[in-house]
Order: sequence, then structure tokens, then C-alpha cells
Amino acid sequence: MCGEGGCGCCVVSLTKTDLLTKKQVTIAINSCLCPLYSINGCSVTTVEGIG
Repeated sequence: MCGEGGCGCCVVSLTKTDLLTKKQVTIAINSCLCPLYSINGCSVTTVEGIG
């Protein structure tokens, strides 16, 4: 893990529930910049899990 997020090879898909609309929202995040405790209750999909 580089801790910088510049190259983009650590990008994962994060699915979470929007607190206002109660709908599932999917965003792309750099996993090297996201502490594990901050994604509690979210679903993470890596590039291996997509195809």
C-alpha cells in the first residue's frame, strides 16, 4: 500500500446506504487511503469480484 492514491491500482467499489434517502449508493474509493474502521457496514468489491 502506497498511502498516496496516485496510481489508482487500489481502487475498489464501495456500496453503502445513504442516510437521507435510504438507498444503496456505489462509489469508487482508493483502498490505500480509506481506514478499515471508516467503512463499517459497507460492502467492498475488488476488481477480482467484478468479473
